Amino acid sequence: MPSARQTSIIGRDDEVRAVQAFVADAGGPPRSLAIAGAAGMGKTLLWRSAVDTARAGGSLVLIARATERELDLPYAALADLIGRLAEAHGAALPDLQRSAIAAVLLQADPNVALDVRTVGTAVVAMLERAVASRPVLIAIDDEPWIDAASRETLRFAIRRLPDRARLLVTRRTPFDDASSGLGDALPADSRTRIELQSLSAAALHDMLRERLGAAPARPALTRITDVSAGNPFFALELARAATTSGAEPSGFFDPMTIPASLRELMSARLAALGDRARLVLTAIAALDRPSPATIGLVLTERGEPAQSVDQDLEQLERDRLIVFDDDLRVSHPLITEIVLDDLGPGRRRLLHRLLAGIVTDEDQVARHLALGTIDPAEPI
Repeated sequence: MPSARQTSIIGRDDEVRAVQAFVADAGGPPRSLAIAGAAGMGKTLLWRSAVDTARAGGSLVLIARATERELDLPYAALADLIGRLAEAHGAALPDLQRSAIAAVLLQADPNVALDVRTVGTAVVAMLERAVASRPVLIAIDDEPWIDAASRETLRFAIRRLPDRARLLVTRRTPFDDASSGLGDALPADSRTRIELQSLSAAALHDMLRERLGAAPARPALTRITDVSAGNPFFALELARAATTSGAEPSGFFDPMTIPASLRELMSARLAALGDRARLVLTAIAALDRPSPATIGLVLTERGEPAQSVDQDLEQLERDRLIVFDDDLRVSHPLITEIVLDDLGPGRRRLLHRLLAGIVTDEDQVARHLALGTIDPAEPI
């Protein structure tokens, strides 16, 4: 099984201190912290460090990673957040609230009429029980992609958060609206926002040396810094492309077209994967909770031997395309977008139908059936 690989946070000393202080202050009234920044700035890396620190400190961490693909699936994000909470405290809820939570988790008739007050009150009741024994951190990555039903319910609950509960979110700029986040449900003096800025050339030098084993010469570093505008993910991909080709980045990288150029770089990198590695990566991208066992079943369904799945995952991790620590995931949202977009709508629906027959959780079965349906409103 692949081993977790620790990635240092370079050039963000002030931000790391702010996040660690937020996590360490586990008592008192509820508070929120939003980590904002453009794609590739390292929001999720900083968010992840906060999650790990909170867990190490004994907090109960409730996690949701919102994605654009699940924006139309009611309560998808909330179900991810409260699964463990419901297991521990759901049985103590009144019948009406317990039934509502069961419907959210697709453990009961999903057609039961749900309202914000009932579900939100149940969430608050479970949080109150949880904080009686330890602090709670609600950690949401890519908060703007939370589905509407989850968002309204969470706003109701966050306005009523008990002491010792905190909210940590990431938000992508320039689409971020600082006044419309979940944390806005709390008083202004309880909210903190960190916006990640571009890294300096010196910080990019140190980051590239750590990630690639060597830093580019000064002319190449200057070019990479200028073209990437200090965005660490963009800079890493530019440097990786230069290292692979044995040449410095050429002049065709126009600062005004960096996103398109980066996508071209990433697409070329992914095109070099073999069919089996591409299938494994695509399955990880499409699954909400991928595991080696599930990936093995996907390979079997596609006529591939599953015995070497651990080696497949190890290679993808060495290539920095996936991360495998306490869970398995694609290393960056852009990679997820590319591998799923490249399937096209028809093959993507077929993949989700295949996955619906493999996963065992009822909510995940429903999710893949929904994504495998041409019309999201079509009965499944």
